[in-house]
Amino acid sequence: MEFNRQPVFEKNFLPIVFSTDENYIMYVGVAVKSLIENADKEMNYDIVIFESDVSEIYKRFISNMQTENVSIRFFDILSYLGNRGIDEFEDKYYWSASAYYRVLIPELFSNYKQNGCNKVLYTDCDVFFQHDLKELYNTNLKGYKAGVIVDMDSVTFTKKRKEYIRNVLKLNDEKKYFNSGVILFNLDEIDESTLFDKFLTKYVTLDKKGLMFPDQDLLNVIWEDEVKYLDFRWNYQTGLSKECLEHYTGYKFEHMSIIHFTSCLKPWKAPGCYGGYEWWSYARRTQFYEEILFKSRNPYSGFINYTNVKLNLNKYKLFKHFVTGKTKERYKRKYKYYNDIMKNYKNYV
Repeated sequence: MEFNRQPVFEKNFLPIVFSTDENYIMYVGVAVKSLIENADKEMNYDIVIFESDVSEIYKRFISNMQTENVSIRFFDILSYLGNRGIDEFEDKYYWSASAYYRVLIPELFSNYKQNGCNKVLYTDCDVFFQHDLKELYNTNLKGYKAGVIVDMDSVTFTKKRKEYIRNVLKLNDEKKYFNSGVILFNLDEIDESTLFDKFLTKYVTLDKKGLMFPDQDLLNVIWEDEVKYLDFRWNYQTGLSKECLEHYTGYKFEHMSIIHFTSCLKPWKAPGCYGGYEWWSYARRTQFYEEILFKSRNPYSGFINYTNVKLNLNKYKLFKHFVTGKTKERYKRKYKYYNDIMKNYKNYV
């Protein structure tokens, strides 16, 4: 079902957004599965997935999870954006361009305010849920743009990272630097008509200096001193050791509501990582399980779907000859990206 920018439910509902491409859609499926299994049956959950180039079969697998109180819809974010500066956003390091789309949430959900809904929850794809989210959604955000959780890695920030936050991002206190993987947007306090353009302007300016964590850095700059810091339970980041996390947060793992795999150790690559066994217990109950398992055993299939890559390779190989300017340059980069993946795949098999 496509997202029409109107809520599905009339009352007692929580809007939740994910943003993904083909590479991460299976892990969104696991997150959705965990959310449904821990959801309050008396609440309704309006899930919207911002997507780009996701195959129909994967969409169907996730749509099949819908229940009486859980709606799942997809939104083609690239078609909506058109030429609104999207060429500026390229995949960097292991961050996909889809990570930037969260800033469109206030714009796309502005109609929800007419139904008395003034908050929207965004989470990254590499999460799973252990408890219901009603308590989080009921957080009072009056006077704040959003509810966020401090970046737990801040306790181990190196001197270089602290200097980067102060000198490049121009933030006053690195201890207030927040993680953008879980954000409770306050629609009442955000000017939906300017957020995306403000984000794009900052991106163009700051990225020349070499952003370390692109979307997260920008949101910290734009919203400095305008966010409310929430309890660690709502974004338990596994980048630190178990002992360090429990000491730092004061919570045991089982008390955490949202587990977020913030390091390079993802459960589909390292099943024994902190929280990995629990994540796999949900993955096992999805239609994605066999494919996730297969890809976890193949050093190249973990980030490709062969058919999809081949289609994209041919698409950009052809289309790059029919466009000009920035779009042509973007298509050429995309072609090189998919061509490199295919070369690696062929070398492996």
